[in-house]
Amino acid sequence: MQESAGDEEILSWTAGVGGAMDKWVPGGLFAQNFQTAESLAKSDTNSSSYQQKLRITLPATLPAGTYRLEWSACFDQDSDSDLTYIRVQVDDTTTLIEVAATSLWERSGYDLRHPIEGYADVVLTAGSHYFDLDWRTSDTGETASIADARFAVWRLL
Repeated sequence: MQESAGDEEILSWTAGVGGAMDKWVPGGLFAQNFQTAESLAKSDTNSSSYQQKLRITLPATLPAGTYRLEWSACFDQDSDSDLTYIRVQVDDTTTLIEVAATSLWERSGYDLRHPIEGYADVVLTAGSHYFDLDWRTSDTGETASIADARFAVWRLL
């Protein structure tokens, strides 16, 4: 079924339990400029300054628009009294999210990985941009670990 929503069209609509509606797609831009990056290996730091785990660079030919960035990673801390800080930034200037996470529930001697994930819709100007996933420990000398870091980014509008 085709329906109009102003200048946008609903591509399809399935009603009922378990049904789905596709996104409104102005001008067919949804999912253009799709890119992914990952760094799966476990990385450790004893620094209370942010360290870069993952970067995705968008090309200089990138058109202006709204982009969806999804991220995920697993973290661990060697001390249950310290925190692992994780942040996602655009162009090393704008912080999209910064969290302080704990392994407080972890029993000593175990190497458990605790997942964290999220997304943000970001308006970008035309040209090259990059996103970083950084991490650090709350206490210099304690070890904060991060692994299975992933980015996916695509154009929404």
